[in-house]
Amino acid sequence: DEQVRQISSAPMPRAIVAAILCCLVAVAGVAAQDGRDRKPPGYLDPLVAKYKRALETHRSDPRLALTLYYKLLRNPDDIARLSPQALATLHNNVGSIHYQAGESDAALLHFREAQNADPENAEARVNLGVLLSEDLEEHDEALAHGRKAIELRPGHAKSHHLVGNILQKLGQNAEAHLRFKTAEAIASGKRASAASGRRALWRWNATELGEITHVPVGNEAELVMETISIKPPVFRVRDFLSPDERARIIELARSELRESHVVATEPDGNRVGTETNGSSPPPPRKSRTAWLVADADDTGTLELIRRRAMALTVLPATVESERLQVLRYDPGGYFGVHHESTAFLRRYATLLYYLEGPGEGNGGETAFPLGPDGDGGVSGEVALAAAGEAIGSGDVRRVCDSRMGVRATPTPGDAILFYNFGADGKVDRHAIHAACEVTGGVKWAANHWFALPEEDAGDGAGGERDEL
Repeated sequence: DEQVRQISSAPMPRAIVAAILCCLVAVAGVAAQDGRDRKPPGYLDPLVAKYKRALETHRSDPRLALTLYYKLLRNPDDIARLSPQALATLHNNVGSIHYQAGESDAALLHFREAQNADPENAEARVNLGVLLSEDLEEHDEALAHGRKAIELRPGHAKSHHLVGNILQKLGQNAEAHLRFKTAEAIASGKRASAASGRRALWRWNATELGEITHVPVGNEAELVMETISIKPPVFRVRDFLSPDERARIIELARSELRESHVVATEPDGNRVGTETNGSSPPPPRKSRTAWLVADADDTGTLELIRRRAMALTVLPATVESERLQVLRYDPGGYFGVHHESTAFLRRYATLLYYLEGPGEGNGGETAFPLGPDGDGGVSGEVALAAAGEAIGSGDVRRVCDSRMGVRATPTPGDAILFYNFGADGKVDRHAIHAACEVTGGVKWAANHWFALPEEDAGDGAGGERDEL
């Protein structure tokens, strides 16, 4: 990314605590146990065949893969023949499936088994660190696993980002800043070579303000989408969520709320930019956050919303639908100007759901300071300079109280769709935005992010995936 930005310090989404799916490494580990016996050409050891089938099934059907993995784990003869590396991969994959389903206890058991089987398995170290830090708040042990993962793979961006997240939680912002910058630098280098050949993803075109588009979504009634900004392209989707769906999201989130965090962008943890009088800018964010996993909702509401969102965005299944980030803004709550995506955290599109409140005249709008035309709707050198100063000040009120940009009113049930990447495949700097201060009432909202897949990232050859 060409500039330092404030981004959500989200726990690493469960979906990016990914399975290690490279068959060749794991299967070679199995086969190595039986190299003594010469087999006829074309022979495939039954254990290798079972292991390979489980790994390949994981790509398309993780729950079926879980059944196949457990068949291997419950067979003492199979376990005895697995190399430590293959056994660690198996446990790590089982743990990742459980974690994505919100089953943290089972995930923890298998991540520990993976680490015990092969202490040099960096993926298991990272996944264990994520779970310990984000779910159990055992930050010291998580940090030890993160540091070991960096030692094992110094050029692994995700390990540095994990350590940065943990250090920030421990109040060690100086080193956290360095880890985040290292992760960004590594990720930027890996992305550059892949950008030119990447297949373009679907984007709704924003050609005229106020334009109405009717979007059919499966067997449901069509959605009505209005263009509210051209550059960046921003759309309001009316009545995307039903009252029951909004109530269910809030119900699931209430007991999970924690103070919101952001990634430290300076060694002292402050945002880039200071007031002209030299005083420190206000904190970049004031809200509470909860994270919801679709599989953990026994009513199926979150999964129904996910499918509707995928249909609206017309994105392929390879694009990662992250777990839902639910936000509560009490009076005085806000989120300063920020961007959703960087070279490391590659969120292609955002659907922002308005769930409840804060009520008319109580603030809480979503501001896009560079909309609707890329210049904030202002012209002239003086006005443009003032706009740039407001954006860089760190004071969300200066942006929200000005006449610049586009502001979306938080109407419960509506969704705001915008893209964090441009049509050229690069991060769109115009997509910066802010959550304006809530002056009365309580505002509930949720972010639904759609992240670019690892196979687009240029991290390596073939179909091997990493834990992002």
